[in-house]
Amino acid sequence: MTINVVAITDAHWPQIETIQAAAYYDVVPEAMAVLRSKWRASPDTCFVAVDHQHRCVGYLLSHPWQGEQPPKLDTEIAGSITATELFIHDLAIAPPARGQGIAAALFQRVLDTVIEKGFAALFLVAVQNSQAYWHNFGFTQKYGYAVPDSYGDGACLMHKPI
Repeated sequence: MTINVVAITDAHWPQIETIQAAAYYDVVPEAMAVLRSKWRASPDTCFVAVDHQHRCVGYLLSHPWQGEQPPKLDTEIAGSITATELFIHDLAIAPPARGQGIAAALFQRVLDTVIEKGFAALFLVAVQNSQAYWHNFGFTQKYGYAVPDSYGDGACLMHKPI
């Protein structure tokens, strides 16, 4: 499958909503207003993967973050955030498109952006037993930080220094 990783536009949101609903079974999908707030806070670090027919087959939402606790799920971000770290809020792939390198392409795009913008580290909360998956991208578990209950059982904070 040939894909392109591009910036999110308003036209992508219905497809993003469909992908989100199919991707999560341990956590309640977030409201579109919440996801859009992440995008508005940092549009330069949010991407979609589109196929040759311009259909969205995956997305990655991330935004600057700094603090003692990851952002709570289903909470909007008001305005832009200035920080030295980037939080990967969500990476999801449409079920028929999984296993084709789309997540790696999205991750590479955000990693290139992080390096270009001079961020010191990437953070994320691994959910649905995805710690080993993120470990393959160079993330390790970050201890001493509380993860909000909204992320589900077994969720853990992970980081990747740049």
